[in-house]
Amino acid sequence: MEKNRLAQLLVGLLACVLVLLLSACEQPRDPKQDTVEIRKVLANRAKAIATKDLELYRSLFMPEYTDGQTTLNLIITDMKEAFERHPGSIKFTAQRAPVEFNLNTARVIQRISYEVEGMEKPIETREIVLLRLVGEQWLISGGVQIGLI
Repeated sequence: MEKNRLAQLLVGLLACVLVLLLSACEQPRDPKQDTVEIRKVLANRAKAIATKDLELYRSLFMPEYTDGQTTLNLIITDMKEAFERHPGSIKFTAQRAPVEFNLNTARVIQRISYEVEGMEKPIETREIVLLRLVGEQWLISGGVQIGLI
């Protein structure tokens, strides 16, 4: 019985050492490069809205996007309906804000604005966009507000 227990402890210890060795082999990510990539995602969001390109818009989000009761399908439907309600131009801008990282996730707290042709004033609000690194690609994973336009 003692030998069995000792063997189990040894196997567990070896597994821990293996995990530590494997994690040490991973290349550390460059936060500056990740910030550049995240800014591209956010810029592509503005481009997708301005050009009313739902496929580009969809490609910026995790397929499993969920934030409370909001799913990716709900976000896409909301934007599609906004495009239909507002056939004129829609300009989306976001205040440049710092990117906060935590392992394979990031958060950007920003002021956003929708300028919709035919509306007297822009719609402005604060938004906390969450992103997740999937493979080598940053995708929006939460925080996008719906029903604004």
